[in-house]
Amino acid sequence: MQSRSGQGHQHPILSRTDNVTNDSKLFKIGVIYFSVSFQKINEDLGLGKLGNYNRFRSHMLRKFHASALYNDGMSFDDVNDLQGKSKNRTDQAYFIINPEDLKYEFIEHLPAVTISIEVKKLHVKSPEFVKIENENNELKSELDRLRADIDSLKGMIGK
Repeated sequence: MQSRSGQGHQHPILSRTDNVTNDSKLFKIGVIYFSVSFQKINEDLGLGKLGNYNRFRSHMLRKFHASALYNDGMSFDDVNDLQGKSKNRTDQAYFIINPEDLKYEFIEHLPAVTISIEVKKLHVKSPEFVKIENENNELKSELDRLRADIDSLKGMIGK
């Protein structure tokens, strides 16, 4: 494998000499690495804090993931199942999730959570924003109809 500088080196995973098992860690990183990385990104972007918490943290990515899938048309239940959110006891007893079905459902909506450098513009809208946007569009349509009615009435009375 070639690095960007053109010097050849092997990827760390490919150069492993230990006996890799299903329980082996692929990378030598841990929770602290991610915490420090999120903190650095938050500081680099100048996002500040929201209460006691940095604005940019892993939970924000979880929210993005859930909202993007839901806004793309994935059902609320499938989003919750995919994120591992627990059901109440009755639902757990009666509704068994088929992981294969969930996998194919996720693959169908994968473009909604895939960030590519080829994307010209990225739109992320929360369910609340989408609801307000739809209400706004309905109100605009109603206003257009009322204006047309007013113009029609003005025409009838000669104004």
